[in-house]
Amino acid sequence: MKAMEIEESKLHFDEFSCEIIEFLKTQVSEEVHPSSGILIVDEQGRAQQGPDEGHSNFLEVWKAGFQLFFPFSCPDCGEPNECADGKVREVSEESDFGFDCVGFLVKVENGRFIINSAVNRGGMCMPPTPPSVVISDCDVFDEPMEAFIRSFISDAD
Repeated sequence: MKAMEIEESKLHFDEFSCEIIEFLKTQVSEEVHPSSGILIVDEQGRAQQGPDEGHSNFLEVWKAGFQLFFPFSCPDCGEPNECADGKVREVSEESDFGFDCVGFLVKVENGRFIINSAVNRGGMCMPPTPPSVVISDCDVFDEPMEAFIRSFISDAD
């Protein structure tokens, strides 16, 4: 998926984030708030899981200079992958695309959302290997991810 720049006023961010959180409810245990699966990512791509009680304000994270990784797929376990759009996708056995989960790396800059497709390497894993998020094409997920984002963009000014 090519990077997308969207004016803040045109992206229905609350709807987007709520849809991701609904998806995450199917992926995390009941003891953990689903928004804790949205990772905080620094400039070097190092990621940390959100707080167990969940995120209270994404804008504060962006103001602090971080990006956020919103998962689109469940972690890859060698089986078809559930996605935030409600569909299941499978990476071809012939593909050399490897991932833990794919999603959207989002930052806010000069009144615009900048959204890239990204791969979370390390998923929800804990140390010794810290999770990282890298901007990447996402194989069979690219087109559905772009369509998912476009469904939250308004044409109105």
